[in-house]
Amino acid sequence: MIGFSMMGFSMKARALFRREKIPARRRAGREKGPDRQGHRPKWQVWAKRGLLAVGVMFLLSVPPLLLTFQGHLLLFLASFLLPPSFNPLEAISDRPAVRRIRFSSASGRPILADVYLPERSEGRLPGVLLYSPAAREGLDNPAQQRLAESLARLGYVTMLPFPRGREIEQVSVADIADARASLERFLQLPEMDPSRSIGICESYGALPLLLAASRLPPSKTPSRFMVLAGAADLREMLRFATTGAFEYGGYRGRYEPDPYVVTVLRRSLLSQAAPADRPLLEIWVQGKVTEPPPGLSEEGRRIGMLLLNRDPERFDALYGRLPHEHRKGMDMLRLPGRLESLSKPVHIIHPKDDLYVPPTEALRLRDALPREARGSFVLLPVMGHGLPEIPEMLKQSAAYMRSLYLIYQYLNRTLYPTS
Repeated sequence: MIGFSMMGFSMKARALFRREKIPARRRAGREKGPDRQGHRPKWQVWAKRGLLAVGVMFLLSVPPLLLTFQGHLLLFLASFLLPPSFNPLEAISDRPAVRRIRFSSASGRPILADVYLPERSEGRLPGVLLYSPAAREGLDNPAQQRLAESLARLGYVTMLPFPRGREIEQVSVADIADARASLERFLQLPEMDPSRSIGICESYGALPLLLAASRLPPSKTPSRFMVLAGAADLREMLRFATTGAFEYGGYRGRYEPDPYVVTVLRRSLLSQAAPADRPLLEIWVQGKVTEPPPGLSEEGRRIGMLLLNRDPERFDALYGRLPHEHRKGMDMLRLPGRLESLSKPVHIIHPKDDLYVPPTEALRLRDALPREARGSFVLLPVMGHGLPEIPEMLKQSAAYMRSLYLIYQYLNRTLYPTS
């Protein structure tokens, strides 16, 4: 009896002694990791199995996802984030055929357009008119080509038109006639189903395209419009180009506009000056002289003072001093008060940090639309005037991820062929 008791005490003492010799960090590790026989706690085993199951389910879900429009849309977005040499849409589609067409416009300018045709399928396909007449390089613009090709890989017959095949050098009322001719020719494409057509207008292209559509019967316009960072009022665009300021509906701001916007709008206003005034105005506006050059007319002086002004508070007064013909031409290129007859839905998306078109133009366009034409409206936290390079996106990764998610939602609602 006593022997057994002493043996039990001795075993307990040895066990306690061994436990005391184990370092605390090792005992803690034993609780979280495998024991000496390599056995892991049950919660780790089940967690590992759960993660493995989730991974397998994800891998199994990728192929079916890529067969859906939403999966194609993810590849579509990825195509603009990856190097130009690689387009992930190649995994689901062949390179579209491209056909160049030519047609006339009431402006007197010939319109050249590239039509991107998806791989053949039965019946007529949905279509997209991609309208951005001020995009640099015109039909040779790599970004426009990539966008048109990616839309065609999604299954859209895509038409990309430009006056004479190049970007416009200055904006004018003639752009409305070119937009109307493009709309009419687009809806006549034999491969395209007009009932599933979309007019996508970018930047300045929103002004002439929506004005042209508002003058046509609903049967002669696309089934809906998508406005990507679009302009709504040429006068306000001139204010932004000269002073960097913008304001509408309680939203205001000021930053340096992109030099290309300044150049195009300056050139547009100078083109309305008298021929004798133009070289003198160029010298003055470019800063080669500090005073109005001798021989400059009074009308030329007024144009020069407006272009050289950087004070937002003086803009309205200086604009009001322009010749009536100049202001009349500018005022014809504004959407407020001119879209009452537009009935097709217009879906707007606009970055808050756009250096080409300030975000107030999106608010102005939304309020100019009749109620039945108001579609979705999205203001992006960041994105600029198009998707930036990945290193730039990494600097504000959270904001860009939010913007990309909003873009995906916007495209899923507005680009779906049967919507």
